[in-house]
Amino acid sequence: MSNYRKIISSSLEVLTGCPSCTPPAIACGEGVNPPSGTQGLYNLTFNSGDTAGDVGAIIIYFNPQNVPDGLRVLYDGTYYNSVSAPTYGRIQSTSGVTGAFTLLGFSNECVPELPNTTTYNYFDGFTGNTWVAGNPSTQDVTLNVGDDAYGGAAEYSTMVIPKTDSSITDVTVQVLGPCSGTAWNIEVDCPTDLPAFTSSSNQGSSLACATVDQTFYFANHRGTTNTKPVLTSWVFSDTNGATVLTNGNYVISGNEVITVLSGVVTNLNSSCTSSSGHLISESENTTSQACSLPQNSTTSAYSSDFMIGSIVYSDSGLNTSFVGDGNWYHISDFHSVYQINSSGEILDIFDCFE
Repeated sequence: MSNYRKIISSSLEVLTGCPSCTPPAIACGEGVNPPSGTQGLYNLTFNSGDTAGDVGAIIIYFNPQNVPDGLRVLYDGTYYNSVSAPTYGRIQSTSGVTGAFTLLGFSNECVPELPNTTTYNYFDGFTGNTWVAGNPSTQDVTLNVGDDAYGGAAEYSTMVIPKTDSSITDVTVQVLGPCSGTAWNIEVDCPTDLPAFTSSSNQGSSLACATVDQTFYFANHRGTTNTKPVLTSWVFSDTNGATVLTNGNYVISGNEVITVLSGVVTNLNSSCTSSSGHLISESENTTSQACSLPQNSTTSAYSSDFMIGSIVYSDSGLNTSFVGDGNWYHISDFHSVYQINSSGEILDIFDCFE
């Protein structure tokens, strides 16, 4: 039960219980320590600020500890349920149901077989070390097939919510404890511009070095201060975190190459590959014919090393494979001819001086 006191003519009246009171919204950036609880649905409302400067990316850090907990966040009429865990990567329910919970933590048999609808006690905020009963006091919640994503146990995962309108303040975090006991930690940062990093444009599947002339944005995991994205970082094309980068490879500062999938860095190569370009002849059926071809073609071929098993490309960005016909090609500046198939793969190499 919450309590209140009236102030009348500078006099403080007696403490009075108010069983219908709901704890006020928690200010963003304010540390909170939610008490542990039993099986139930838990609601916390945060205020993200309403002044003109209160726009940007709202970053939420959530630690389910070990026992599974479901997470979803409602902001401006949209439910968010995808996070990225530092050691696990992107985690999200695969059910495709709007407003679905994403179950985080370790898999546990205490979670009912899905799909499942259960009536849970509903708690709306807490005072001191006690959760406050919400209204209504119970709510039916359905867990769908695919909500049991799991992962991110005992670490803070990162969720990014874009805020572009300062007048929309409430961030409603709901945590579902489907098991007999639950404990979790949460931090909701105030909206801010995401840190920027320089990058090439999307290079598709290529690992080739490319011009770094784009500005993109990323979200750091809790407690980190990286100046560019790392494995499992969220990456965006805008400073508010509204639009994730499209799938593909990007060359970033330091000639590193990040691979992006569904808005999260899934792989990082420490160095891009430099491609070399050479004129390539028409194909011939035999090595002797190919070796005798003059090197006066106007068509170029590119590869990082021109070795057996390497892919030959028709562009310096190594995006489009050279279409061979399985025969032999003479490449300028080399004393060898190369057998190249329709996928651009070098099948064999023959030294013309043998």
